[in-house]
Amino acid sequence: MKRSFDKFYFFFKKTLKNSYDDPKEIESIFFLLMTHIFKCDKTTILLQLSRKEKINFLVYETLIKKLWELKKNRPIQYVIGKSYFFNMEFLVNEKVFIPRPETEELVYWVLQNNKNTKNVQIFDIGTGSGCISIALKKKILILDKFTQ
Repeated sequence: MKRSFDKFYFFFKKTLKNSYDDPKEIESIFFLLMTHIFKCDKTTILLQLSRKEKINFLVYETLIKKLWELKKNRPIQYVIGKSYFFNMEFLVNEKVFIPRPETEELVYWVLQNNKNTKNVQIFDIGTGSGCISIALKKKILILDKFTQ
């Protein structure tokens, strides 16, 4: 098999089609993996796909290993070792819960209901990645700067 972006893309989708109900989810996972491995943005990956650019053998081997992890139902966040929460990057592994979109809603709700940030106290012990307390602290610091 030739090691090009477009060939890997089709192989990726074919390999995971029975693991995910929604083809858009497979596509999202593909771009998360590719942007992580190639340290670039989605637009760059789309250009490389359209140009049918080749993938270095060693990088291709890494991609195949990551694909097999995904095939075994390992979440993409654990495969790449990071997750995003409130536009911040958090390191994650199997010892840490993956930050959830519903938790972002919780943080947003806390911020909306506590406009007077001087009275907000945050206490977070051993809850995982620390995304809730870190996001609250950063957002509260930003709010405090604008209200002074």
